Amino acid sequence: MADRIIIEENNAGKVVDSRIFSIDGKRYKSEVTDGWGKTTIRAIKYDDMMKVDNRFFAGYIWPMRQTDYDKNPTNYQISYIDQMAIKEPRYKGFSEYWGPAYILKEFDKIATAPGVNWRGSVNKWIDNAQAAGWITKTDSHDAKIGALAIRFNPTKNLVKVDIVRDIKTNTLVVDSRSGDLRPYTMTLEMDDLKNGKDGFNFLGYIWPVRELI
Repeated sequence: MADRIIIEENNAGKVVDSRIFSIDGKRYKSEVTDGWGKTTIRAIKYDDMMKVDNRFFAGYIWPMRQTDYDKNPTNYQISYIDQMAIKEPRYKGFSEYWGPAYILKEFDKIATAPGVNWRGSVNKWIDNAQAAGWITKTDSHDAKIGALAIRFNPTKNLVKVDIVRDIKTNTLVVDSRSGDLRPYTMTLEMDDLKNGKDGFNFLGYIWPVRELI
């Protein structure tokens, strides 16, 4: 992408422990996080590469040998203009590297076939999904595990798309993605959804179940 890279990384998250391992007789200490053993996909802006937490950017290792590059460097170069022209991959018509697209993938893992088959702006998803045959609910207390929870901030023109993972008394546990694609889990009060907390109006749920026709 023009101003950022998309990376896959392991062992991302909050440090919870450490492990000792040996290489060639030398002992090394490695941090263990709450994401140990999991792969996380996220975006990092080039401008932020030099200021990531308390670490520093050491450089890239390109997937080619130096001798091959030296023979004809122009074969491996791409201009900034060319980078901007590269098309971002899509998931069912939505930008692949967009937070809600990851939530749609999670929805598709448990939803009735054919999975996501609606389009349009997120603030129209409830109507569009219903028109495409999905059960939708606009009461914040009508949650269902696996449902998408859609919220919209009209003042800032921002959307939030979460997937419901657990339901407790008047409380939801949801998974979502931040703007830099970091996954996170949070707890939401159903009454807060109804009352538009933090400027986000609750638009409704899209259940992972289709209407019976």
